[in-house]
Formats: sequence, C-alpha cells, structure tokens
Amino acid sequence: MRFPTLLSTVGALLCLVLSVWLYFVSSEDQGFQADLQKSQTSLQTEQSQFQNKQQILQAKQQQLNAAQAVSTKWAPAIITDLQALAVQNKNDKLKNLLAKYGIKAEEAPASPAPKPAASTPKP
Repeated sequence: MRFPTLLSTVGALLCLVLSVWLYFVSSEDQGFQADLQKSQTSLQTEQSQFQNKQQILQAKQQQLNAAQAVSTKWAPAIITDLQALAVQNKNDKLKNLLAKYGIKAEEAPASPAPKPAASTPKP
C-alpha cells in the first residue's frame, strides 16, 4: 500500500469515527434539552399557580383591611346603641347577648331630683 492510499483510508476512518461520536453526543444533548424543556414548563406552571394564589391572598387581605376599618369606625357606636336599646326596651335577651361578650348594659343610676332652691325669707 502506498502512503497516500493509507493516509486517505485513515482519514476516512477518522471521519467515520468522529461522525458516529458526534451523532451520539448530539442525541444526548437533545435528551438534556428535552428534560430542560420539561423542567421549564413545570416551573412556569408552578409560577402561574403561585401568582394566582398570591392574587387570591391579596384580595382576602384587602377584605380584611376593609372589615377592620369598618369595625374600628362603626363598632363602638353600634355597641353603644345596642346598650342603650337593651336598657331602654328592657330587653333581657339583648342584655344577655352583650354580657356574653363582656359588655355591660345597665341602666345609669337615676339622678336625684333637683332640690328646690331654698327660699329666702322676706323681711
């Protein structure tokens, strides 16, 4: 065999080996890319679910804030009115309900009648 023939045979064999190696490496890379794509899809799905839950929690927090504002603003006036109604109407059920939550609904002690002014004796 001559040197140029041997050289071209070795070169062809080398190309064949490198082609087979490149085929297997690229197949492995495609498998990694498919796994990566699945992971990205899963991550995007979880992120979307997280955002939905976060929006729901924000809406609930806004409801709680609104309820707290109402209770802070109106609750004392409502309780005072309920106490007055319980006493005025002599409603024992309402008094018991208020007492259940530690609120007393009792009549205010009657103020003594004004004393007549002492008359000054006429001289």
